Amino acid sequence: MLSITNHRLFVDSQPVPFIKSPNVGGELVPEYLVLHYTAGVTVQGAVATLTNPKSQVSAHLVIGRDGSLTQLVPFN
Repeated sequence: MLSITNHRLFVDSQPVPFIKSPNVGGELVPEYLVLHYTAGVTVQGAVATLTNPKSQVSAHLVIGRDGSLTQLVPFN
């Protein structure tokens, strides 16, 4: 079961691993859910790119090929 507490994602009452991205914009009112395929080989590679200040890109969640989740940005 998925839930959100204090802007963090939980699965079956356990927090999803969180690796803070420095690449965060301002507040907004979400209208869409956008899924991107990064064509990366590993979750670690995608997370490294999305948490690198030089890349200036990020995502709220990274979903691995095995279904694993990593949260990079709080939901607020």
